[in-house]
Amino acid sequence: MMAGKRILREAEEEGAVGRQSRRRLTYRRYLLRPCSLARSPWEVRAAIVCCLSLGSILILELETPNDVVAALGLLPLLAALWLLSARFAVIVATIAAICFAVSLFVERQNQPTILYFGSAAAVIALTTRLYSTGLAEVLSQPPRALGASVAGVHLPLLAETSLFDSGIAALTPRELVVARLAAQGYTALEVSQRLHIAERTVETHVARVYTKLGINSKGQLIRMSRRLSPAPVGSLMLSGADPFLGP
Repeated sequence: MMAGKRILREAEEEGAVGRQSRRRLTYRRYLLRPCSLARSPWEVRAAIVCCLSLGSILILELETPNDVVAALGLLPLLAALWLLSARFAVIVATIAAICFAVSLFVERQNQPTILYFGSAAAVIALTTRLYSTGLAEVLSQPPRALGASVAGVHLPLLAETSLFDSGIAALTPRELVVARLAAQGYTALEVSQRLHIAERTVETHVARVYTKLGINSKGQLIRMSRRLSPAPVGSLMLSGADPFLGP
């Protein structure tokens, strides 16, 4: 009977922590991955919007010559270079070059300024495209293919090694203590009783731990219990924190 209640309570805690963790990670759905619109139904529409935006900015620039207005042309250009495939990115870049040439021809009195701006824009655009394509290629590979090997020894990249190590380093002393106890199988109620803090506070700490470690379940936390080694006692003593309970 007691075992059943414990399992039910752990399931409820897992759901509460999971909801808090998901709320913290909802912003990720709005992040635009490099080349994310390539070969998608939205790619043509996005390219058309970028081209129309460049044309509108050109007309506005010719009507009211202003360097700030011209700088707005970078926005649709960089968006296209970041999101679209090579073919559509070239189309948008060509339209941007035509707009630049027209502006340079019409506004003869501002040619030096336009040339300086065009040179800087070209460097930024090229850097953006190179970074976008390179990052897209890395993200498309399986995790174990991201590392290199020398003489048969696997050399993992930063993306492979920093997922847990940097996450653990980002934990506060209190979060580390809570994570260690949770990884040992203690429930939020039991952790709160041991640390003399509210159960709701424990759930908040665990949700932050999940976010920083990039995990979403207590099983994953338990599997990495060996990585959750105690913080150096010397550093905690210097900061005035309890080496077992945290600040």
